Amino acid sequence: MGLKELREACGLSRKELAERSGVNLRSLQDYEQGHKCIASMKGETLYRLSISLGCRMEDILNPGRLNAGTDRKIYSEKYKIYGQWERAENGHNLLFMYQGEIVRIFTSARFDEKTSPWLDALAVLKIEDYVEEKQFEQFFQEKGEAGHEF
Repeated sequence: MGLKELREACGLSRKELAERSGVNLRSLQDYEQGHKCIASMKGETLYRLSISLGCRMEDILNPGRLNAGTDRKIYSEKYKIYGQWERAENGHNLLFMYQGEIVRIFTSARFDEKTSPWLDALAVLKIEDYVEEKQFEQFFQEKGEAGHEF
């Protein structure tokens, strides 16, 4: 599965992926059509695309080796945010992008047949909780800047 197929599998247009990842629309088109070599892509670009597509960076670099299930993919329908589980020394971490920034939530999550569905559902709640907390902070910051007392 190449970059185009990964994008389409997520149900995204090029424009949507460009907005979600912060990667230039024209660059995405060039990578998908082979005008630019994916192997020469900047690490930050590769990382942002992998988070936005809910896949590993290796899946973009080595499209024939896509191995579903090795890294868990997460999607918050409420906020239209893709995330993924990343292997770590003491478990798995949750990665996603919010307002153009990469967010990493450290966990000790360990996957097996029984815990996987529960951990995926928990990850969606963690993403939504993070977004709502940031929106809450922004709301009160704006109110404070306007000179309102609470």
